[in-house]
Amino acid sequence: MTRALIVSILVCACVFAVGVAQEGHQGEKPRFFFEEEEPARPPADTPAEPEATQLPANARFDFETPQQAAVWSALDPEAVIDLAIDEGVARRGRGCLRVSYMARETAFEQISAQPLDIEAATTLSFWVKADLPTNLSFGVVERGGAFYQQFAWLTANEWTHLCVPLTSLILSQDTQDASGKLEPERIAEIRLADLANLPGVLGDALGRKAGVHRLCLDDVAISDGPAPAVGAQGLVAEDFERDPIYVLAIGDALLARVPEGEGQALGVLCEERTQRWVGFVMAVGQLDLEAATTLSLRLKASQPMVLSVQLEEWDNSKYSHRVGLDPVDGWVQKTIPLDSLLLETDSDDENGRLDREQIRVLVVTADMSRVQQFPVTFSVDDVKFE
Repeated sequence: MTRALIVSILVCACVFAVGVAQEGHQGEKPRFFFEEEEPARPPADTPAEPEATQLPANARFDFETPQQAAVWSALDPEAVIDLAIDEGVARRGRGCLRVSYMARETAFEQISAQPLDIEAATTLSFWVKADLPTNLSFGVVERGGAFYQQFAWLTANEWTHLCVPLTSLILSQDTQDASGKLEPERIAEIRLADLANLPGVLGDALGRKAGVHRLCLDDVAISDGPAPAVGAQGLVAEDFERDPIYVLAIGDALLARVPEGEGQALGVLCEERTQRWVGFVMAVGQLDLEAATTLSLRLKASQPMVLSVQLEEWDNSKYSHRVGLDPVDGWVQKTIPLDSLLLETDSDDENGRLDREQIRVLVVTADMSRVQQFPVTFSVDDVKFE
């Protein structure tokens, strides 16, 4: 898998479809197409749940009644959605939503619900648990099809609380929104997907699964409650000081927070050489980067290695910088002038320069072809634009 294909991963992974289109020609990224349909309304007799915040009943799901599970559906016709009320299954209360599916390369595991009549909201939050490490996409769809999303890495068999301001969701690259921003009153759907087993190089990069797997949800809400920003204040993209990990793993990487001084950093573990490029993708399109001049990261490696640090614009233009790491140096601070990033040879840009306001994702990967011994790790901390 080439580095250029890796940075196309987020483009494909972001666009969740009602159907999977044919895979592109060799060397091109597979594509998904979004059908702009008016979403189906939930049953009219769904009873309202009493909530202290007096939110619309269909904007909050605690899965304590069968009616709340009934408005969720799966793209995979073989997936089974049920209300799990077994002892100890739910994170809180009696029940949670359980999705059971046979992971296979011919199926895209996406689930959705259609909350309606949302008048004022600032936050999307939910608890989720997967029985294997999982690259998860989640977000909301407006009436008309504009899909706004974020990403998270889930460790196995642990309840993870995802709680993001709606302003932290970024527009999926292959959907359009005339207003240029997410309008809560237009939200028509909540959408989540396990990104395993996607076609071709996309599936190789984001991982493959086989056999029966389960995903559980609890306490899903679109509300006006507070939420920490995805990325710290100002131009800090991520300091990795809190759960969850809002990135996607690339190339069979295993991600975890690791101790770093008095805080934490992101650790990237590669147990064996199955892919050349191993690392992560981070959405940064929610940040105001127009005034940024540098990208800085703190880095550490267990073995000598070369990292690729890449920024991608909304039009897929890719700019990169190479960083060499030596374990004898311990933690090192790397500050990269944005003007020093070079346009990839297989990438086109109409003006030949990195446009700050167009930056959408950050991709950090290590070249495993140069690594001599496995397992190998590298760590990242304090990712920020200045």
